[in-house]
Amino acid sequence: MNSENTPIFTLKNNIKKRICSEEKKRNRNMIWQNRYKFVRVISGVISILLVSFSGYKEFAEYNLYLIIAAVITTSITTLSSDLLSTFGYEDRFQKNVSTVGELKNLYERLKLDIAIEGPEGIDYWEYQKELDLILSSQNKKWEKMFTKSKSA
Repeated sequence: MNSENTPIFTLKNNIKKRICSEEKKRNRNMIWQNRYKFVRVISGVISILLVSFSGYKEFAEYNLYLIIAAVITTSITTLSSDLLSTFGYEDRFQKNVSTVGELKNLYERLKLDIAIEGPEGIDYWEYQKELDLILSSQNKKWEKMFTKSKSA
């Protein structure tokens, strides 16, 4: 029997693929989350600076432009915050971290059980059921998150 057709190989490979997929999603959500937070912070700081400059007599002739620029940067800050909460990148990131942790735990338990009991002593259906439960739980979390983001 080819080692690629064994239940051990299939289950371990399936869990590894899921871990890799969740890691990619986690990284992507972390990047978007950090981008929006960065834009929010920078535009907020620029807004404060523009408003404070508009109060100086030296900048009186540019006062209107400073106020308009401050309003624009404040709008960018608000937009960034809204996009961050609407798309839920922080929630997505947290859910990905949780799922990756559960999948890695399952994978390591499977490896340990194989090492202790040998390949013949493993109940692969139990591991498959647990994998399905983790993924089903993740899907329910995503559904709640998307329902929440649609209502926002």
